[in-house]
Amino acid sequence: MGATDASLALSDTAAGAQAFTKHFAFFISEPGRQGESLAALPLQCLSDLEGLRPWEDPRQIEAISEFLQNLGLRTLGELQNLPPDSWELRWGSLGHELRKKIAGTDDHTWTPLMPTDTLTAYQYFEDPCGHQPTILNSLENKLRELFLRLEGRSQRLEVLKILLTCEYSNKKIPLQIAPTMKFRDLPLMLKLLGTRFETIDFENPIKEWELEIIPAHQGHQQLDFWEPQTKETDNLLRLQSALHDRGVRSGFLRLRDEPVPERGFTLESEAFFSPLPVTDYAFINDSHRLMPVQSEYLQSAPRPTRLNEPPLPLTPDEFQALRLLHTQPLERLDLPWHQGPHGEGLARDYWMAMNAFGQILWVYRDLRWSSESGEPRYFVQGYFD
Repeated sequence: MGATDASLALSDTAAGAQAFTKHFAFFISEPGRQGESLAALPLQCLSDLEGLRPWEDPRQIEAISEFLQNLGLRTLGELQNLPPDSWELRWGSLGHELRKKIAGTDDHTWTPLMPTDTLTAYQYFEDPCGHQPTILNSLENKLRELFLRLEGRSQRLEVLKILLTCEYSNKKIPLQIAPTMKFRDLPLMLKLLGTRFETIDFENPIKEWELEIIPAHQGHQQLDFWEPQTKETDNLLRLQSALHDRGVRSGFLRLRDEPVPERGFTLESEAFFSPLPVTDYAFINDSHRLMPVQSEYLQSAPRPTRLNEPPLPLTPDEFQALRLLHTQPLERLDLPWHQGPHGEGLARDYWMAMNAFGQILWVYRDLRWSSESGEPRYFVQGYFD
């Protein structure tokens, strides 16, 4: 069916919505007024009031519709004026059901069928593979497809099972990842798989692997009686809301590709009601405990976590009062192509130093300024916590 053939209707019951889609490309019935909206439809729509439960005998509905038309009735609104008892007396339980559908009081409850089957994948290597990155890459391609299916089903991963089969011995190597926190983060899953693969000897190449994902439904949280009813996520959302009300930007720092240190981070504001990033984990037997980590990229950053923007100027006397932790500059940053505020390049020598309060500072001397003016110029780039 093409997009031009699609129709949409919103109504109090599924039967009413189905009848509207037969005659309108787009229709919305106001809540509680389905009966009034149905009144204008022709009597032939009686067979369209099927809803989620199919008619046991559609020909019987057509016979009832033909009988009512022979009585001179033309619209569903005219059927609403018939005495309620006449429906049951003539057509029994079917008449009772028809009367409720026409009046818009059908109380049939729709219980959606949630998919519960597992997601599986399989790959056979024509040339047995003992190269760990190649095996991980083949798993990544399949996992990307399965994770998209999980997202489409509003599910998360509960257990991942992988069975590797060796070529010469036909030995089966089972792997299982059962996180304590259900998630759907592909990079994190690949990180976990890489950690588990480090414990496997691939001298005997792998000829095939089988993969199975046992899904878990998301959006449901059962709290224990003794468990705190306030979660860390709730506290974070309250803090974000309070900062937002006061015009303060909040978020998590993230590294970006920028050679100038004071511009090497960007503040990414997390959307309200979004889950915390989960990127750290710990092994507990065959399970993995996932832990929320804010500003994850700062943990491996070669720069201080506290940067001054713009850098804080130091006088030569203040620089001399610092205790340098090494005699020669630890790093030189020379960017002749970088366009500064006056069109000049950028050149700096960096030291790590300690001030009188015991703080570790990252300081530099501006080589361009020193060469042009003859006087050294120093700055505090940041602080190491």
